[in-house]
Amino acid sequence: MNTHSPVEIVLGSKRFKSNPDTNLNLIPLIDSKQQELEEYDRTIDVNLNQVFDDERQACTVFRPTFSVDIVFFNAYTGTTNINGGNYTPFLNDLAYTDAENSIVSGSHPGIWYGYPQYKEFNFYRRDNTTTHIDFVNSSAFTYNWGYYLSYAYENDSTKTLQHFFDPNNSISWTCSDGIPFIISRQEINGRTYIQFTCPMNHNLLAGDYVELEFLGGWTGVNDNKIFQVDVLGDVNYGTESIIFNIYDIGYETTAFANSNLGTFKKIVDITNPQDTKSIYYVRKHKILTNIDDSLPLKSGFSQNGFFSKKKFQTSALTPNFISSVVETDGSQNFNITFSKDINLDDELDNLNRPVSELFLTIINKGYFGWFNRPRNPLGSDNSALKEGYKFNIARTSGQWWDDGNLLNSSKIPTSNYTKTSNGNSYTFYYNQDLKEGDTIYGDFCEFNSYLQEEMVISEYYHKFEFNPNVFNINQNPTTNSNGYYYKPHNKMTIRVFSDYVEEANSENVVGIPNYAFYSENLGLFRWRDIYGYGYIDSSGNGVNYPYLNKSHYPFENINFKIYPETNINEYVLDIQLPSLDECQ
Repeated sequence: MNTHSPVEIVLGSKRFKSNPDTNLNLIPLIDSKQQELEEYDRTIDVNLNQVFDDERQACTVFRPTFSVDIVFFNAYTGTTNINGGNYTPFLNDLAYTDAENSIVSGSHPGIWYGYPQYKEFNFYRRDNTTTHIDFVNSSAFTYNWGYYLSYAYENDSTKTLQHFFDPNNSISWTCSDGIPFIISRQEINGRTYIQFTCPMNHNLLAGDYVELEFLGGWTGVNDNKIFQVDVLGDVNYGTESIIFNIYDIGYETTAFANSNLGTFKKIVDITNPQDTKSIYYVRKHKILTNIDDSLPLKSGFSQNGFFSKKKFQTSALTPNFISSVVETDGSQNFNITFSKDINLDDELDNLNRPVSELFLTIINKGYFGWFNRPRNPLGSDNSALKEGYKFNIARTSGQWWDDGNLLNSSKIPTSNYTKTSNGNSYTFYYNQDLKEGDTIYGDFCEFNSYLQEEMVISEYYHKFEFNPNVFNINQNPTTNSNGYYYKPHNKMTIRVFSDYVEEANSENVVGIPNYAFYSENLGLFRWRDIYGYGYIDSSGNGVNYPYLNKSHYPFENINFKIYPETNINEYVLDIQLPSLDECQ
């Protein structure tokens, strides 16, 4: 930031009360900015460090690399015996769990139960002897998943969201309405509070204000919609991020009755609510690469902290009488990079700022057909892959994932192919690849223009389910079958905004960025500067990755977690892998 104001010397005692007054001597610096140019002289001293840094700061080309650990738990057993028929390649490929009772002398002869193997979930397939399809070795990394680069380029404030607090209380709202809540009256330390429980992080501090709207159109007490937050959380541990309380000074009972539902928006400064009120939206991601641009590779002998689970199946206890080694869980690590340079020179993010985050977007493909039968009845988009948010992944929120709820459709269409086994015809479905320029939804977010701060309120998830026509886990396919969740967007920070907000008017400051927010109430611009590459502030904020051959080479470690729906809630999603120390 450059200023044109004159130098002002302030006595120490005038600046801080305890400061002494001292004598100061100012020595003017006389520095010539001109030198005589000699004709035909082409020599000049060059500061190579400065030239390198200038090129680095101006460069907008990135070649990102991700190290990905797959975290997976194989949770569902089932059978390929559907209406008395089996698709033989799948039948012979199970990790059997009750083989003794499946043989001729067993209690359920001919009906084999087991797990699909880990290879159906892994990034890399090595089963090129399969009898199911004509396996292409060069496609081994793309049968199960697709890998793309994306960035958040636009906000959608009109998307409809839904949450079930319990079987009797649910709310649907437009994301621009803010964050939903359910009310209960509680006594804390002998005082009565109106308690607001949210299904996600409310991003409030004690002393902040909230603008309330209630389901059904109630607008507040005596038309007052803004209240101050007094206390966060309740008597239970770890509830500060999802519960806030307002001291009850005698508000009418009907207005704040138990189980009332509504939404709120955060306000930072009650004296300036217009500028300090947060906005809420869902980010949309633009895909930057095609499926063939990704370069996934196995990371040598690298593995994550979980063990592989393998077992030997003797020929006497298999339906085809062939012994085999099956793997139900794995612990592999992969490196994913891209053959295409990513030039962000002309790109702006969803808040019209320079792009500061790239995302490795991983989408389930499931080409082998164990999953992804389109919903029944079919939606108009022919989609099987479902979408939702972290707050939808809870024991009380199963209704969101019902096949009849088309709000959960990811809009990613499926394709299919047909195979014949033992005279029966079987249809297998898989999700189509994305293309450069496609868009896909992302996280539910809050942005406060005054603070110049974006906060992810709830992360975006996908869910895929088994195809019950080829593998039955005894679920009702017309409602909500058990399946697996995963987070498709995995963040890489390529630039960092400063941890302080600049404030100035355009008359005495030059270089105010285009994305600065103008506060009409204050008559000032507010913005956060972007740190240069290689600069790390005292709080550890900043990026410093290699720069070579006119390209940046950022690197990011990612834990890609595939969660079974059984016995899961939103708190389980916060479990992190152990961090590595300097020796590992």
